[in-house]
Amino acid sequence: MKVIRGFVVLMMLTSLDAGQSDVVLGASATIVLVVPADADEFERKAATLLQRWLRPNRPEIAAEDKLGDTAGQLVFAIGRTRWADKEKLASLWQDGFVIRRTNDIIVIAGGKPRGTLFGAVRFLDRFCGVRFYLPDQLFTSAAKQRLAIPATLDITEEPFVRATSMSGPLPVPGYNDWLLRIAGNTRAGLAGTHQHNMWHAFPPEKFAKRWPEIYPIVKGERYIPQAAADQKWNPCFSEPKLLDAAEETVIEYYRAHPDHLWYSFGIQDSHVMCECPRCAAFVKQRKERVTACSELFWRFMNALAERLEKKLPGKRIEGLAYSMTRVPPPFKLHRNIVVFTNLHIAELDADPFMKRGEDGVTPLDRWLNVAGVYANHDWHQGSGYLIPRIYSGYWSRFMRHLKTKTPFTYQHAETYPNFGLDGAKSYVLAQTWWNPDVDTVVLWRQFCDDMFSSAAGPMFEYFAMLEKLWTSLDNVEGPERKLNRWSNQFVTTEKDRETIRRCRALLDEAKSLVRSDAEQKRVELFSKTFRLSEYLFEFAAGPPVSAARIEEAKRHVQEAIIPDPLTLYPNMRSMRVIEAAIKGAIGKKPVTKTNGGHRTTP
Repeated sequence: MKVIRGFVVLMMLTSLDAGQSDVVLGASATIVLVVPADADEFERKAATLLQRWLRPNRPEIAAEDKLGDTAGQLVFAIGRTRWADKEKLASLWQDGFVIRRTNDIIVIAGGKPRGTLFGAVRFLDRFCGVRFYLPDQLFTSAAKQRLAIPATLDITEEPFVRATSMSGPLPVPGYNDWLLRIAGNTRAGLAGTHQHNMWHAFPPEKFAKRWPEIYPIVKGERYIPQAAADQKWNPCFSEPKLLDAAEETVIEYYRAHPDHLWYSFGIQDSHVMCECPRCAAFVKQRKERVTACSELFWRFMNALAERLEKKLPGKRIEGLAYSMTRVPPPFKLHRNIVVFTNLHIAELDADPFMKRGEDGVTPLDRWLNVAGVYANHDWHQGSGYLIPRIYSGYWSRFMRHLKTKTPFTYQHAETYPNFGLDGAKSYVLAQTWWNPDVDTVVLWRQFCDDMFSSAAGPMFEYFAMLEKLWTSLDNVEGPERKLNRWSNQFVTTEKDRETIRRCRALLDEAKSLVRSDAEQKRVELFSKTFRLSEYLFEFAAGPPVSAARIEEAKRHVQEAIIPDPLTLYPNMRSMRVIEAAIKGAIGKKPVTKTNGGHRTTP
């Protein structure tokens, strides 16, 4: 046996001629990776990825039209080769894939070429144990078991979430490749924004002179925005000419982007709605302003979808259930309308959208009952937090519930990741997007087994305790932990502080158990980042804080946090932000100084 890059391969290849045995890859195996003559960039990426990990001596990558005799070789047919079942692939969602073995041919092919890459990633995960947890080579695992390919192999997979996106790029080498491999941005090439898009939908330079009526009355005057950044308006959703303008915009958009999944009519990020006599009368009739404004908007969306169906059959439009449009309408929406809610899954047990009404129905289910296609935008970050924020169990509950209600969905997460605090949270998120039935506890266990070996036990318990801590802080004990609200983010009870102490003990235990430099570096990433949270929890909870302790925390940030891009999201690795967080944590408690060996309070 020989260890290659951390995983074990057997130095043999079983009976290729028979084609009916398990294949065990090793240095003596003769493998060829075959790509189509006109291989797409994703098919080439898939072949290169497999080439890197399948064996110590990189197998050849051959174009199908240049392929010679393959007798005695194991052939990996990557993408749209002659061995792929074109009819089967045509029935798949484009990011889905098949992995199939027939004798000595192993086919990995997607509905479209990007699906082929996802198939290669799944093959490496399932049969080689190679997994991409964080965007750094240090957090790419390699299997420690035999790499056996079964004689009978027939896998077909499609993602439950057909368009995913994670916002918050990182200046870390390999970040984009990592995001691609975990299928974290499958919306790329399939859709534009889903958010505040009214300026682009109704650009004043195009419509203001022709149809000024489509712009709102605000405080008694016609309001025509002057800049794309202006969020303090929304069009008049009761104006009939708005349908004409919207139709024109959508037709032009799909002419330029025929493969996109939707065009967005996401409302602006404000509570401003038109106050013209028609809109005002509708609001007065419905009594509740948000209910009325929501109904006006979704009536407009239904009318537009019905009109577009005649000219653009099957093409979708998207609306944002947010702010003044967040209330589900009392009618079914057109099948071509995508509804993007903005539910905060981190607060699943506290969010009113998850609470049943008098009729036993939650607001979430009200949306699922009326939406043509359902989607959600989650605040998954990251940025704005200096405490661990893991809630994989909540996410699993949410995704599994969606699967019982709808055949597919779209999802966006503002990740802006703090990897040093939240570990594999984004990886686990992506796995639930692909398959809501995956067990998130098993995924966290797998992460710890792959990354920490003999220290896997305490590290698994550490991340489980962090999830327990978040649940307690934000959903049980309170207060709600808002973005950048340093005055309450670090408030704890004695029970919480006991959990924090237990987390530190687990990290210390893991440090004593690691066996390799790589494992030590991984534990140290989480240890040093959590240390910052500990300082802030301490400052918020304790008696008067010493100036020396504050300086110690700042030195830790300068020496351990700021230099490492995996600790916190870039804008969080700022001394200005850290100082604001320290000030917020201390609040009105006095800071003590040391003077000639005596503590004094200023």
